[in-house]
Amino acid sequence: MLRYLRMVLLTAVICTIAQQARAQQRWFEFTSGLALSVPQAKGSPWHYKARLLPHAGLSGFFAFNNVFALKTGLLYEMKGYSTVARYVPDSLYTMERFTSKTNYHFFHIPLQLAASFGHHNNGLFRMAAGMSYGFLVGARSSITVGSFDDQQQVRSRSISFDHLIALQKKDGIAGLPHHEGTSLYLFTPAVRIDLTYIWQERLLITAFYEYTLQDSRTQTVNNSSLRLHYAGLALGVLFW
Repeated sequence: MLRYLRMVLLTAVICTIAQQARAQQRWFEFTSGLALSVPQAKGSPWHYKARLLPHAGLSGFFAFNNVFALKTGLLYEMKGYSTVARYVPDSLYTMERFTSKTNYHFFHIPLQLAASFGHHNNGLFRMAAGMSYGFLVGARSSITVGSFDDQQQVRSRSISFDHLIALQKKDGIAGLPHHEGTSLYLFTPAVRIDLTYIWQERLLITAFYEYTLQDSRTQTVNNSSLRLHYAGLALGVLFW
């Protein structure tokens, strides 16, 4: 509860500054690149693996003065992970091996305070820090199940399904392990930091990091948790 209160207070402070400041300048940036989506899982029998996925967005800056500006915009972020797990099923087989690949499609709205240093003629550095409010628009998992008998694989089958968002557990899919099929939150807030270098006044490269503040699933099993780190590089162009 205290964590979310701090998040709300930080957002309120940034909004208050934005309302009281008179913007002297505004500009926009388009960026596109790749990000490493790294799952942080606890209390789960699954082994989670990171994935390299695309990232793109349009950001707007509204300056308070020559140094500070408010950053917002609309970002597309594809997040996800791969998993591996083994189970001893209640069946004829001695062991079953599950491998899955999950993709989350987010639209994020950043709300950050940005500070710029240097001069456009000699290259300019910028750091932006604050919140990023994610809205999940779709998620899909593909699962391969291999059945083994005395270390020999005797059967393989694949399952793909779209996750439900903030509704209920997925049903009607036979053979899903108990950590799959859980509905996901529609709204996922995150902390975001961007480091940007601008040269030739228009071209830029940005390194960014984002961390979700809550489990992506609406229901958990055995007090397990799953949060995502998201870090990458993007190239872009600045325009007014």
